[in-house]
Amino acid sequence: LGHVGGDDFIVIFDSHDWRNRCEMMLEAFALLYSELYSDTHLQQGGIQAYDRHGQQVFYPLLSLSIGAVTISDFDYLIDETDLAEHATKAKSKAKKMPGNSLYQLNLSDCQPLAEAG
Repeated sequence: LGHVGGDDFIVIFDSHDWRNRCEMMLEAFALLYSELYSDTHLQQGGIQAYDRHGQQVFYPLLSLSIGAVTISDFDYLIDETDLAEHATKAKSKAKKMPGNSLYQLNLSDCQPLAEAG
């Protein structure tokens, strides 16, 4: 487990059951986060609060988005920069999904970096 920055983290699995582990994380997060909010906030889908500028803002409920890249699917990855680029794509797609989500980047989402551009 590593901290990338902000609210982004990285987990590296060397196991065949990585998807099951991620799904268990999503389930555990869903159970825990519902305890952080009142029933009203859960029904509203978020909370009203003041931001650092004193403006009232609606903040949606927390969610957990997991973007996954399986190295064996991308045999053309050259280095950690390429891997980070693909992980960013996977994370972006996961964050666009509603609620808690798991998105596994596929070859159809990318083209080899040598062909990109």
